[in-house]
Amino acid sequence: MRNIRNKIMHSVSSKDFIEPAHLAEAILTAHAHFFGSNQWIRSRFIYHLNSPSNRIDFMTEHEKEGYRYFEIHEEISIAVKALKPSLVKKLFGFNKKSKAMECNFCEEHFENIEGYDHGRWRTHLIDTLVQSELSNTSYTCFICENTLNVLDAQCVECRNTKINIKGGHCVWCKNDYWE
Repeated sequence: MRNIRNKIMHSVSSKDFIEPAHLAEAILTAHAHFFGSNQWIRSRFIYHLNSPSNRIDFMTEHEKEGYRYFEIHEEISIAVKALKPSLVKKLFGFNKKSKAMECNFCEEHFENIEGYDHGRWRTHLIDTLVQSELSNTSYTCFICENTLNVLDAQCVECRNTKINIKGGHCVWCKNDYWE
């Protein structure tokens, strides 16, 4: 990175610039080297917990937590979209091309934000509840690390096909499937 930086700073070529994806890769690789693989998300939670914005008094603790989760989802979404699948696997520990869906555990945190609008706010976020490589009915969120076991059955209310086995509710509309 230093060589690239020196080339950019001390030349007049318009071809020399640092690609954001290369910078993200360098930062994440350095972090993994010093703190261990798959520790970036945990470090971002600690950073956001200690940031000045987390000390705002007019928000409840639940709302602050919602913002922390949302900001981390935004950051990770940008990085994952920019990186190659092999780097995502190496740096975050999951297959970028795996089947995934929106994490309803993280969504519960988002809903604590006053004025949160699911349809508008989530449009640029990636799905983080990733299907297990061992079982097609098990999904784990690589951000909150919660696991969801699902049954592939059609909900009578919203017509989606993922039913939470533990609670018997549709993952999307929360309708009680067993009734």
